[in-house]
Amino acid sequence: MEDAGKETPDILSGKKIIKRKHPPENVVLQRSEDQRKHMKDLIRNKKFYIGGNNGVLLVQAPLLDIGMKETCVKDMKYFIKWVECKKNIDYESFSPGEQIVNHIQRISCITTKSGLLITLREYERLLKISPSFKRVKPFVLSDFFMETYILKNQEERKEFTRIYKFGELWISKPSGRNQGKGIFLVNDISQLSLQQYEHHSGRKMKSENIIQRYIANPLLINGCKFDIRVYMLIASVNPLIVLYHQGYIRLACVPYTNDDLNLHIHLTNQFVQKKHPLYATKKEETIMNFDQFNSYVNENVKDKKQLENDWVLNGCTKRMKEIMVICANACKNKLDKSHGTFDLLGFDFMIDDNMKVWLIEINVNPALHTNCAVLKLLLPPVVSETLDIVLEIFMKRKARKSLSALNSVNSFELLLN
Repeated sequence: MEDAGKETPDILSGKKIIKRKHPPENVVLQRSEDQRKHMKDLIRNKKFYIGGNNGVLLVQAPLLDIGMKETCVKDMKYFIKWVECKKNIDYESFSPGEQIVNHIQRISCITTKSGLLITLREYERLLKISPSFKRVKPFVLSDFFMETYILKNQEERKEFTRIYKFGELWISKPSGRNQGKGIFLVNDISQLSLQQYEHHSGRKMKSENIIQRYIANPLLINGCKFDIRVYMLIASVNPLIVLYHQGYIRLACVPYTNDDLNLHIHLTNQFVQKKHPLYATKKEETIMNFDQFNSYVNENVKDKKQLENDWVLNGCTKRMKEIMVICANACKNKLDKSHGTFDLLGFDFMIDDNMKVWLIEINVNPALHTNCAVLKLLLPPVVSETLDIVLEIFMKRKARKSLSALNSVNSFELLLN
């Protein structure tokens, strides 16, 4: 599922080099002089291509900083290619071990909603029945993923209609769409045309839909619903190297209620929220960093829920990482293992009023727009360090050096190696 929307073509200068405004210096993660010299010596004058509009300057700046040159889409001699959509990578002409691209083939097994559900179900079942997984701790999917059915599957459709009770709140989501498009809340089964898979407005669905039990008791911040965006970098598939990065909290503009199914109340992503009339004046209030969120919980929630101090930075973060490791292990044998592919993924979580952490979805193209103060500080280092880590792994593997210690890891944390 792509978080930042479809890729749009760049306006080319007509030359081989795309002319863009040079990014500000603060976009570049501060490297040591030794690091910068070493990187420049290795890849000076190599070419990179950036496709689309999602975080272009954030990707461009650190690559220019180490002496790389930007090239156009028709130049197949690129060293690094960063695009929004996997379909814009020609994997048939891609040279593993010689080039780097920012999407892993078959990553959709966790980045589409139905793919994630199927992959986690299969892994849960495998841990129960396979002797080879005796050392891996089993998990119960329902402990962190809400009850979900794939409507296109006849047996699952029947099961949903059997267990559904009038007045319950469910949420219908297209499997592969993003930015809240096609999502609607269901409190009456007549809102669903289960034979035609139609939206309640009558528009026929273009993609496979899931129906998921809604978290009707979310923890609120100042009366508003929120979710948590964190990042997982699959820096290498073979060997599997997975890292975590802290993210941010996204809030709705308006107070939460179950009595109104307006999406501005229930969907907290920026694409939906910016369409609300209050967004222009409340934009900065719709994003929190982790320290702000931690302070809010310490001051307003900790005593009521009998939580440890700094629960956000400890218990909550630990649980999110545990779930992310499960997802990484669940998909690792499904992914293409070509050397030189990586993915920066956006994981979305929610917390209910019992302080239980729920996985909502995984996004393959997380938004990299720095449209508020929190994101201006957070996102540049995320992207810059992502590139540094990927380049270090690529070069070390090419030179047959050990990957047991990565010098480029700074604000990321290792989950799996």
